[in-house]
Amino acid sequence: MGQETSIISAEAILKSKSGRSLARADVPITAENIEEFTPEAKTIAEATRRLQELGFTVEQSGVTLTLLGKPAQFEEVFRVKLTLKKDESTGGIIVSPDGELVIPDSLRDIVEKVAFPEPPEFFP
Repeated sequence: MGQETSIISAEAILKSKSGRSLARADVPITAENIEEFTPEAKTIAEATRRLQELGFTVEQSGVTLTLLGKPAQFEEVFRVKLTLKKDESTGGIIVSPDGELVIPDSLRDIVEKVAFPEPPEFFP
């Protein structure tokens, strides 16, 4: 698969205003407690600005930020090798990091984790 031209996405989990971790939730996340896992508006704005400075297209998607960019960009910024594979059943791209992503120093105070979700599976 042509990694140079593919655009992939990842989800950036931001640090919440309460200190509770969306990445390591110790309780089920519900409509009643979702506010505890939500970042402050200024955290979202600052994370968006810093990620855009690193060359990513950033979209807010609920309590996370969706990052769009080329695989080489993700590999350089998060110091990880990526393997891309087309999912024949969904047509989406499966992104597999070889190891843990390293959050750069410029993001460590606001970004908790970056993850590559699997493409959704649609049922008829």
